[in-house]
Amino acid sequence: MDYLVFSLSSGESESCAEAHVFTRAYRAAWRVKHGTEPTGAHQIAALDLVIHFSGLGPARARAVHDGSVSHDAGTVPAAGYGVGRPT
Repeated sequence: MDYLVFSLSSGESESCAEAHVFTRAYRAAWRVKHGTEPTGAHQIAALDLVIHFSGLGPARARAVHDGSVSHDAGTVPAAGYGVGRPT
């Protein structure tokens, strides 16, 4: 996983399936529009979400069969992120 999802209002980690499905669709749309991976914090106030992308490479990174993107770099760790308030 190369992103973390948080509630905008509470800062709590968001683990519902809908948030993760939306995040993957958002990432795919971003990649098509901008040609790069999204990076940093993206706030979607209407859905009370903050998505923090690690930005691990270009959008043309090799896709694997489960729909995720293969990268040589690691992922953003949940621990030490700090109450879900990306800067």
